[in-house]
Amino acid sequence: MCNPKVSVIIPVYNTQPWLRECLDSVLRQTMEQFEVVCVNDGSTDQSGSILQEYAARDGRFSIITQSNRGQSAARNAGLKVARGEYVYFLDSDDYIEPDLLELTCRESDDKNLDIVFFDTVVFGDPGIDPREVDIRNHYYTMTGNYAEVSTGEDLLCKFLRNKDFSSSVCKQVVRREYLQDNQLCFYEGIVNEDDLYTFKITALARRAAYLHRVLFHRRVRKNSTVTRPLDFQQPYGYFICVKEIYRFLLQHHFDEEKMKCFLPQLKKWLSLARNQYIKFGETERKKIEQLSEEERFLFQICIMEYTDSFPYLKYSMLRVDIVNKGGKGNHVAEQSVVPAPVSVSRPGWLPNGITIESLAGHMKMAVQCVGDGQLEIHLLGRDMRNAEGKRYPVWIDCTCFAVNGEMIFNETKTVCHDKRYVYRKPVKNGEVVYFETAWSECRSSSVLDEYRQLERSKAEALKKLDKVQQELKKKQAEAEKTKRELKRLKSGWSYRSGRVITWLPRKIKEWFKK
Repeated sequence: MCNPKVSVIIPVYNTQPWLRECLDSVLRQTMEQFEVVCVNDGSTDQSGSILQEYAARDGRFSIITQSNRGQSAARNAGLKVARGEYVYFLDSDDYIEPDLLELTCRESDDKNLDIVFFDTVVFGDPGIDPREVDIRNHYYTMTGNYAEVSTGEDLLCKFLRNKDFSSSVCKQVVRREYLQDNQLCFYEGIVNEDDLYTFKITALARRAAYLHRVLFHRRVRKNSTVTRPLDFQQPYGYFICVKEIYRFLLQHHFDEEKMKCFLPQLKKWLSLARNQYIKFGETERKKIEQLSEEERFLFQICIMEYTDSFPYLKYSMLRVDIVNKGGKGNHVAEQSVVPAPVSVSRPGWLPNGITIESLAGHMKMAVQCVGDGQLEIHLLGRDMRNAEGKRYPVWIDCTCFAVNGEMIFNETKTVCHDKRYVYRKPVKNGEVVYFETAWSECRSSSVLDEYRQLERSKAEALKKLDKVQQELKKKQAEAEKTKRELKRLKSGWSYRSGRVITWLPRKIKEWFKK
């Protein structure tokens, strides 16, 4: 095939159990004018053999084999040899609808688009917590309507304002000439490459649109890039995104209104990086020594100084403690929670309740009360501590809070771990309570200044107390020394002789009186 309409680029690394399903979904496309560029990124399982099998069966398949260099390098390798008018990146453990290529290419041709987005649905492998699938589906669910053609920067602003920005490259088809003209490719060596790539290609597009139809199926499985254990690569990836996008924004001179829209996303990535970094032990933290001198300096300023030494952190993570106080066995049973990302746990120190942490900026939740009692909902900042165990005050601005549809407050209440907002409500066994809240980073400088002044006053008071205690110890030591000296003198002959000398005249005087 001389001139494929679209190039499907698939990086492959040890995805043998799911690879056939992925490749078959491409072969089932209703449009035939495509090529498939498979990049075997050093797989050690049978993925390479499966690729050879499909390449032998269908001439539209080609294979690039390289040592393991990561997903970004694999995608870039495929992009270099792609010949299609459009480019689509597909992960080798996911699959697509049969009409994805036909619909997106037709939409792009009809509207002369540089990029077209479409809807995604998430499913989980056996053994994956259904709640994790629900959370990721919520993340990919679009709340706005973006069918009209707009510039990329306008569409990106709409995504960010509506909290609809999701960076997966598997839910977009891009004009290849547009990528070449703007020299756009993937940043190699990081795990958050989709965030950086999608932000750039969306912001620079002359014409962009959204196709409100589910065309891509994302798999959640164990040991994938998304579900891997937390390590230094995650906060480092967000750090690189912030650094590169800030440089990108300055280079392209976006107007003030657009910058006001874009910069909060950078702050969100920094907040995510800081929250991840503070969880690390000494081994992961030492990996900063592997960075260049420039990167190490910037990483320390942006990430480490906030988490290691700066005690007035302004995070965007809200913590909610929910507890049912009452008789023995009282507790709350989680029914549903819809923020993303979110962490729900039942910690040992809260056996009859649950704790939720979320960066979403808003939360809707339902809990069922087991046993008659009193439901308490605590809105507070995350409990952050340094290596010495000192708690950092993480301030949050709660902007509204409603229970069972009744607005409890609709004004900013600034909270932290030691200054929380507590809502109490009598409940019956089996009663379901619905609540929702919204929040943002603390923007009240007066609150932080007041806290700093309080901390300074406490420090000064402790300093004065320490000084008083030192003086008291000094005086106690002097008194003890005087006491010992007096005891020594009393035991000497001079003291005893003196006693006799002072006693004898008094006795003689008494005898004369008699």
